[in-house]
Amino acid sequence: MDMTPEEKERSDRIDRQLEFLAAHQARLSSDLATLQLITAQLIEKSAKHDEQIARQGSQIQSLADTVLRLARIVDERDRQTDAKIDERDRQTNARINALINIVERYFSDGKH
Repeated sequence: MDMTPEEKERSDRIDRQLEFLAAHQARLSSDLATLQLITAQLIEKSAKHDEQIARQGSQIQSLADTVLRLARIVDERDRQTDAKIDERDRQTNARINALINIVERYFSDGKH
């Protein structure tokens, strides 16, 4: 069956369009495969990041707990130091008062 020039031209045009569509479909398939690979890699990296974030959160909580314990220890030591200083102040005041009493008696007895 012979084709007229118009039919031949139309057939050639359809063949070119089919080749274009086939090439385009191949590119799309390749791009889709690449995107699927990239997506899988991103999912894997995201999971690793989630694990790292969880680990860091745990480490931060542990550090915060340690800082809180240290703050309590420092507060307790401050209270103990203040109590020792208060006791030493009382002892010093008692000695000063005793010395004042001795000096007052010494001078009030008319010795000087």
